[in-house]
Amino acid sequence: MRILEAQMLRTVIAGLTAFVVASAILSGDNPAVAILVTSAKQDCPVQIRGFKLPQKVGGPPLLVVHNATEKEVRVFYVSGYVGNPRKLKGFDPQVGFILGGEPPDSTKESQLAPSGAEVAYGVLKSHNFANLAKNVNSNCLHVAVLVTTVEFSDGSVWESQAGREANQDLWRNSIRAESMKGCENSEEMEETLKELDSAGYRESGMPTNASPELVQYYTVSCPLVKLEGRLGAVCSQ
Repeated sequence: MRILEAQMLRTVIAGLTAFVVASAILSGDNPAVAILVTSAKQDCPVQIRGFKLPQKVGGPPLLVVHNATEKEVRVFYVSGYVGNPRKLKGFDPQVGFILGGEPPDSTKESQLAPSGAEVAYGVLKSHNFANLAKNVNSNCLHVAVLVTTVEFSDGSVWESQAGREANQDLWRNSIRAESMKGCENSEEMEETLKELDSAGYRESGMPTNASPELVQYYTVSCPLVKLEGRLGAVCSQ
């Protein structure tokens, strides 16, 4: 499963380079993919506290987690479930990809020290979510981030036993009223999304720091633009 998800992610990244564009090409009149990102409510060793947003265009939002156990966490993984919040029955959200991996600092033996240690990761690249708009057949995307696996330094492993169907319920239960705003999922838009080739991001050209404020959800708008005849969603973070 992890190998397959990693291959999917590499494929997405390979298609992004054509869509790293300057802000000058963007227009407020462009149709857009609207994304709301939140976390799912879980009882697990690594808990998601919220998100910190970039202070300038071009930086990724940060996922803030803390260790709720008395053991060191060597590595953990989270998944992003992506779906259309307007279609709750008879619809399965897409598993975007697995986030996480080895400790970001190879000199450290663990990602998270015991007893409430916190860390923030810049793994929430909005264009990875926007790239699934074609699969979901909607420009209205609701993303629920949830922890799937936790590996401790002592060799023990915690894995979500919920299963795919229960995780889809976690996605449905995480939907907010705000998830319905900022987009109009028309038949015309669904036809447009069939042409979606890939997604990228808008560079700021300047270092981007995260805001100290912790939020429980955030929204991103990714305008659709055509470059050399290919349709792409261009996100600001």
